[in-house]
Amino acid sequence: MNDKPSPGGKILKGCIPLLALFGAVAVAVYLIVPSRVPPGFRVAASVAAAVFISLGLSSFWSLARGFGSGEKSRAALVRRAATGETPDDNEPILATGTVRSLSRPLVAPISGTECVSYIYNMFYWTLDSRRRRIKVPVYWGYASQPFAVDTASSRRTVRAMPQMKHSAEEFPGSAAVERADAIIRSETFEEVDPNPVATVGTVFAAVNEMFTDEDGFTSRHWKRKGDERGAGELKLEETVLPAGATASVLGTWSAARGAIVPDLGSSGHIGVNATTGPADELLASSGQHSFTSYLVTAIILTLIGAGIVWFAVNVLPDKVPWRGSFATLRRLP
Repeated sequence: MNDKPSPGGKILKGCIPLLALFGAVAVAVYLIVPSRVPPGFRVAASVAAAVFISLGLSSFWSLARGFGSGEKSRAALVRRAATGETPDDNEPILATGTVRSLSRPLVAPISGTECVSYIYNMFYWTLDSRRRRIKVPVYWGYASQPFAVDTASSRRTVRAMPQMKHSAEEFPGSAAVERADAIIRSETFEEVDPNPVATVGTVFAAVNEMFTDEDGFTSRHWKRKGDERGAGELKLEETVLPAGATASVLGTWSAARGAIVPDLGSSGHIGVNATTGPADELLASSGQHSFTSYLVTAIILTLIGAGIVWFAVNVLPDKVPWRGSFATLRRLP
């Protein structure tokens, strides 16, 4: 039996208190708004105000529990990364250094780069019914394995499929086409029905691996059913975490496993994020901001919600202003 928790279950568990707060605030605002205001306006104002107020209050609650401050702060993450200090179990950890494969490196199928993780997509462009340009994948997939980040003072093992935050790179040219054709001939692909829903399902499979993988080993490859195009007819795109590259990794520290893992715990992180860019970019893209920025955001969200309540109480009309106009129009011949 697979007892691995799903990402949906983890996220839902974390969202239940926020949803309960949202419902309570929405009801409270609805009762505060005068009954003379049309029901549709009262509901709209209540929902809009509840969104901002509940997000603001939940941010204050997170700050009160220490999120964004102390050992969970951005400054603490950067300090520990510089000194090599190991955080407590289930706390956030940042590591910057050289990526090392713990076994034989993977070889990215399009670029041929030796790496510890890759995601690829062989696709073409088309137009939908509204003449919008859309990407149609024909062959796509990913692979990842455990790796280490050798920092200036320590080695941090990573047992997770990382969410790579740097941009995918397109590879034109005959060498990339030859490598891509080679994997098309040799790989065993899972066929996917040529409809958007089925394709999106493979994205969720990848996300599930990123959020819940427990050992760092994973590999999935898909093919659009009934489409036999060769690599030379397709655009070739790939994202890799190269072995030997300088990179930053952000995740949760597991003392029991002695590794950076994707567990959702008091760190507040789901999954492990990685980039070949600077650590500052990784922290920003992962939502790891300073205590001051969290506080400012919480205040702004709460004030917007309070402003909506004030507007609903003091400005909203006691009838729909255009209702009479519609009635007049209906009486016209």
